Amino acid sequence: MRFALLLEALHPRPWSPTGDGRRLRDLVDVAVAAEPLGFSRAWIGERHFHEELQHAGPPEIALAQIAGRTRRLGLGLGPLLAHPRVQHPARLAAAVAALDALSGGRVAVAFAEPSSAIELQPLRIARGGTRQAADRTIGRVARLLAEEPFGGEPGTDGIPVRQLVPRPQQRPHPPLWRACDRPGDVRVAAEGGLGGLVRCLLEPEEAAEWAREHAEVQRSERCVPLGAAVEPGFALCLPFHVAEDPERALDEGLDALHLHRHLLDHHTRFGAHRPGRTSAAGEFERRRAQAGYDPAPVRAAARDPLAVRVGGSLRGAVGDPGQVLGLLERYRDAGVDEIVLVPPVGLLAGDVLERSLRLLAREVLPELREDEDDDLVEADDPFAARALARRAGAITAPETIVLPREDGVERLGPPPALGVGTVSGAVEDGGSGDRGGDGVVAGDARRGVALAVRDALARRGGAALGTLLDGGGNGLVRRAMASDPALWVIFRGMARQLRHAGRSGAFRGELSFELHDEVGRTRTWTVAAGALRTSARRGAAGTPALTVRISVEDLLRLAGGRIDAGSALLDGRLDLEGDLALAVRLGDLFRG
Repeated sequence: MRFALLLEALHPRPWSPTGDGRRLRDLVDVAVAAEPLGFSRAWIGERHFHEELQHAGPPEIALAQIAGRTRRLGLGLGPLLAHPRVQHPARLAAAVAALDALSGGRVAVAFAEPSSAIELQPLRIARGGTRQAADRTIGRVARLLAEEPFGGEPGTDGIPVRQLVPRPQQRPHPPLWRACDRPGDVRVAAEGGLGGLVRCLLEPEEAAEWAREHAEVQRSERCVPLGAAVEPGFALCLPFHVAEDPERALDEGLDALHLHRHLLDHHTRFGAHRPGRTSAAGEFERRRAQAGYDPAPVRAAARDPLAVRVGGSLRGAVGDPGQVLGLLERYRDAGVDEIVLVPPVGLLAGDVLERSLRLLAREVLPELREDEDDDLVEADDPFAARALARRAGAITAPETIVLPREDGVERLGPPPALGVGTVSGAVEDGGSGDRGGDGVVAGDARRGVALAVRDALARRGGAALGTLLDGGGNGLVRRAMASDPALWVIFRGMARQLRHAGRSGAFRGELSFELHDEVGRTRTWTVAAGALRTSARRGAAGTPALTVRISVEDLLRLAGGRIDAGSALLDGRLDLEGDLALAVRLGDLFRG
C-alpha cells in the first residue's frame, strides 16, 4: 500500500498581501518534509477562482519547487481540468514533459472533468460534453507525450505533425489517472485504461465495490486505453489528523477538517457566492450542522473504531495511531492501492501538522507499506497488452514526416503589416545581430517579396480577396483563384506595377514564380521588365534574377497579410533563390 498527500493552499479570509506567498511556501514545505517520512507522492490539483479553498495557482509551479528540494518523492500533477478551453493540449503536454524531465521521471498526471460553475462560466465551458472533451484532451496529451513525432490529427482543429519538446523521461509517458467523484467515474477511468483517483469520501466497504469494478472493467474488452500504457492503480483521498489520544486529535484537527470540506462544498455543491466578497469560512459555523459537519456525534464516539461518517457527521481519519491504522488496514483489504491523505494545510499550526505527520509515519505507515516499492504494473500484464492492442491509432512514428500546408492563421484583428517588425525581429533574435549579415538580408528579402505581391493585388479587388482568404480553406481558395485566367490577372497587375522600374533602369530582367499544388504539380509564371515594356506570361524564365517558390494559396495569403513571410519561409512554405538583394527591393520596385 502506498501513501501520498493531496495538498491545497487553504486561505480563509481575512487576507493579507503576503498571505498567499506564505501558504504556497507552507505547502511546499509540507511536501518536502513528507519525503523522509516515507510518503511516496504529493498531489497538487488545479482549481480556478476557488477563493479560500485553493490559492496554489498552476500546480506545476509549486511542484517544480518541490522537485528541486526532493530526490525521490513522486510528483502528482493534478487533478488537472481536462478541457481545451482551460489550456491547449500541446501546452499541457509540454508542462507535463518539462516537469517529468526536471524531476528525473517522478511525475504522475491526473485529469478531471470541469464541473464547478465558478470555473465553467468564465471559461465558457458548457456542462454538456465535458466527458467527451476530457477524453479527447487526455488522448491528445498522451499522444503528444508518447509519439516521436506526434503523428498529427485530421480536421481543421487537429494538431498537425509536430515533435513535442522537451521529452518526458518516463516512456511512453508518465502514469495517467482520472479523478472519480461518482460511481460511474470509476467505470469511465477503467474503460480509458486510467488509474482511478477517488476524491469523494467512501467507507472501506464502498471502496471495495469501486475498486472491484475498476479492476474488472480494465480486464475486460471494454478497456480501450486513451494513452500508450495502462495504469491499474486505485487511489482514495482521505482527510486525516493523528494525535497521541483520540480526544486530542479531535480537539486539534476536527474543526480544520470540517472547514476544509465546507469550503469544497461551498464551491462545488451549494454555495451562493459573490466573487471577492463572500467569506465561506465565515459562514462555516452557521451552516456546519445542517451540512454534515456537526462535531457532537463525532466527539461522542471519540474512542470507537474509526468510520468516515459518524451519526451523519464527517470524521474521516481523525484519531490516535491505533484507530487510524485499523481504518487504513480495512482500505488495504478493500483493494485500495494508494491512500491519498489530505491535511488541512493553512488551517492548522505548522508544528501541529508536522507532529501529526511524524506520528503517522512512525506508528502507522510502517505497518502498511511493506510492498510500497513493488511496481503496480507488471511489464507482461496480459490484460494491459490486450487492451493496448485494441487502442485505435497505435502510436507509430513515420519514417518521413511531410508537414502539411496548413490554412492561414485565424485573424483576430486587422492583418499585420506584412514583414514589418515581425520578420526582421525574428531574424535578429536568431542571428548574430549584424545588420549586414545574411540573416538580415534574407529577412528583408522575404519582406520585399511580400510587399511586392501585396501591392500588386491591392489594385485588384483586395477587399473581396480578403473576405475569401479569411473565410475559405485551401480547397475554396484554390477553386476560386488558382485558374489560369485568375493568375493572369494577378501577374499582369504585377507587370503593370513594375513598368516604371524597367524604364528607369532600377530593374531590368525576369522574375520567376513557381506555384505548386497539393499533388506536387508546378506551374511557372514569369514577370519581365525591359527598357520599353514589361510583360507577364505563363512559362519558365530564361535566366531569372530571382525565383519565388510558393503555393498559389499561400501566395494569396501572403499578399493579404494572413500569414507571415518569415514563418512561411521557416515552415518550408516559401522559398527564394537568386538575387536576395533584389528581393529586398521588390516592395519599392512594385510601388514605382
